[in-house]
Amino acid sequence: MVIEKLIDGNNLSESEKQIASFVLDKDNHIDNLTSTELGKKSYTSQSTVIRLYQKLGIKSYREFLSLLIVERNEFFKTHSLLEQSPEKLFSSCENVQTMIPALYNQIISDMNLLLDRNIVNRVCNRIMNAKSIDVYGLGFSSTGAKQLVFKLQSLGISCVYHSEINSFYIQNIQNDKNSISIVISLSESHEDILKICQLLKEKNMYTISICHKNSKDIIDLCQDNLFFTTYENEYINMICSFFAVEYIINILYPLLMFRFQPEQLSYQI
Repeated sequence: MVIEKLIDGNNLSESEKQIASFVLDKDNHIDNLTSTELGKKSYTSQSTVIRLYQKLGIKSYREFLSLLIVERNEFFKTHSLLEQSPEKLFSSCENVQTMIPALYNQIISDMNLLLDRNIVNRVCNRIMNAKSIDVYGLGFSSTGAKQLVFKLQSLGISCVYHSEINSFYIQNIQNDKNSISIVISLSESHEDILKICQLLKEKNMYTISICHKNSKDIIDLCQDNLFFTTYENEYINMICSFFAVEYIINILYPLLMFRFQPEQLSYQI
């Protein structure tokens, strides 16, 4: 998506970031701007506008503006919804049916910016080569952990789900390069998950976390981290955390499925 790349800002020059900042301001109207006008209003130039949309893989200014208008309107609409009170958001079936798709779109947009493809590929490679996998998910996090275990087992990958701390089990794990652990936390600070990570760290276990980006204590104890954003509204934050974990799992699963069974997938298609 165009707007995701503008928000991310990676590989953009300072003048290109000025254009991004201008179009991402909801108070600025861009619908009928020419490339020359956009350059002037963002204190850059028409040539900078052209370089920007070409860098984004778009062939013409008209295509760039059309995509941007649609994505921009949806982006502002979602953020406008997120600013409303929970009482209004979830007060009726109609409101919920409006809110849930908006949250899904927001999570997908945020996750595409946060997920590091190199880490995703490295995690997939470690999972593929693992002889055994322990997946930890406590409380609300158990839903995501069980979903991950089910999908890995469906690919013939040996893995076990843990719903509580078992210090004796961790202390007696046969630590080798082919054993890995995955911890999932929907809470920014979960003492039991943190304790599990500490025990795994002491065993020098390769550990992957799926957690909030603000869960610094957990992140620091793990070798690789797939994290998601947080929201100020606690109700929305919990719902979005569920969606984000599910999205991460749904990224990993098809990647693993195709690597394990490319011939069967080609045949089925």
